[in-house]
Amino acid sequence: MSETFGRRKPAPSPDRPAKPRRWPAWPLFLLAMIPAYLLQQIPLLNLILFFALSPLWIGLLFNAALVTMAVDAWRRAAPRWLLVVPVLVYGGNLVWSVTGYLEYRALDERLRRENAAVRLPFDPAQAAILAPGQLAQSLVERYALPVVYRYPDVYRSGQPAALRVLPRATCETIPKSPDLRMTAQRMMVGRALVSNACVLSLPGEPQGPVVRVDTGEGPGDLEPGLRRLTLTAPDGRAVALAYGIAAVPSPIPFPLVGCLTWTRHECTHTLYRLKPGVGGGAGGFAGMVAGVLGLAERPIHTTRTGGKLILSLDEAQTRALAAGSEPAVAQARAFGRQAVDKNLARFSRLMAGEDLAQDEDFSRWIVVSNADQVDAEALLAAIGRAYGDRSRSSAQQTFADVAAALPAEAFARIGPRLAPLVGEDEALEGLTVRLGDLGAPAALPLAKRIEAVRSVPGRTDALLGLCRAGQAAASVADRVAAIPRGDARADVIQASVLALLRMGRRDLAQPLAALPASNGFNGAARRGYRQEIDRILAEVGPASPRSACKLDDETRLPRVPWLEGAG
Repeated sequence: MSETFGRRKPAPSPDRPAKPRRWPAWPLFLLAMIPAYLLQQIPLLNLILFFALSPLWIGLLFNAALVTMAVDAWRRAAPRWLLVVPVLVYGGNLVWSVTGYLEYRALDERLRRENAAVRLPFDPAQAAILAPGQLAQSLVERYALPVVYRYPDVYRSGQPAALRVLPRATCETIPKSPDLRMTAQRMMVGRALVSNACVLSLPGEPQGPVVRVDTGEGPGDLEPGLRRLTLTAPDGRAVALAYGIAAVPSPIPFPLVGCLTWTRHECTHTLYRLKPGVGGGAGGFAGMVAGVLGLAERPIHTTRTGGKLILSLDEAQTRALAAGSEPAVAQARAFGRQAVDKNLARFSRLMAGEDLAQDEDFSRWIVVSNADQVDAEALLAAIGRAYGDRSRSSAQQTFADVAAALPAEAFARIGPRLAPLVGEDEALEGLTVRLGDLGAPAALPLAKRIEAVRSVPGRTDALLGLCRAGQAAASVADRVAAIPRGDARADVIQASVLALLRMGRRDLAQPLAALPASNGFNGAARRGYRQEIDRILAEVGPASPRSACKLDDETRLPRVPWLEGAG
């Protein structure tokens, strides 16, 4: 029988080396929080560190210290009782987070229940809705309303604007206006475009009864973080819906400490909280208003073609919208015509030498869109007077953009006299692509330009111009082929290949197509470049239309009806 029960732990041998002492790592993370805070007190350095997410540093170090504290206790580098600290911190914070989440759910359900019980009689045929900003547009797009009025007009004044849904074909007949109180833009439902509808916005005030919608009022007798959405009927009766944002503690304790010392010495510290919305519902403000007023949703047809989602209004609805909005469309056309006449008159004075004031109300794109109403000979004379005058470079750029948008007959009449100027005056860069329509007269000026200009847009525009000139510019083919040998940027190579193929010089184009291309930044050509080059080699030749001269599916011509598909 043994003299002892069990086995005794053997005494350490004096010859066995002692294990090295393990040092805890968690104090290092706590100490690192000190410089993480102090560095934010240096104004210039604080501005740089802010972009390195310095307000998050202390939270990351705090959690790293707690996790490392548990690891150190487990591997006996720290006392085992230290395990209690991270357990209490994380456990207590989780209880706090769950409690906050349950309070949020209870508040959200209560507000939704109270909001759903609110009703206000409303007949779209007898009254209109007056709502702020984006809410007005969401209402007219999503619900079957003939008109919704918007306030305030953030672009120019406090005058309300009337929003109507129209067939897209109708909107395209309305002249454009720089006055953003009148716009005709594509209609959207959520993030998807409606293919055959648009939203027309016109200055106008409601002439009859109106339900006014106000958002953002509070707090008053509301709980912290809540706001009111108030609807006021024509008779003065008002109903209010409560909504807002809850502050739910994060499941992981994460202190945020940030300082803004480059403008004023101010530091903030708080625990990160989740911010879910309460009371609003899935439809946002528009859905809340629709629930109170009992609005019917606008019928939208949804189809999928080639994997793409396409939304549209049915034919009966588009006919009804067009017929019911004739007065508004007539007003919009008159409004747009007034803007066109005003800008054309100001452009005439600009051509005569009266430069624009610094903040003068003038829209270049309106004049470009109506270049068919510009006197081409007067425009040529204005370009000649401004030629070489750096003080009029802005006016010259406007002249070039308008000249590039002239109808074919007018451009053919003045183009040969413009060509020698384009190669020398940088302000006329907007003309380079269209100049190619002249054929041989454009060859030499454009060849000079591709050699003189180093920017990708300037060089590729000139190459696209030579592409449009086609075989009439074959005399400068060798000069075009030399460009990519010293400038291997992908767009330059592609535009050069296009130009040479249209000139009938496939023998020069094919070696260029094989060159390694770059995009000028990271040394690699954009994705799909090689496939595009192969497609160009297979499809483009001397007989191809001028519309084949494009990069990224853009001809870089002005977007006017008489140049669409110009070949």
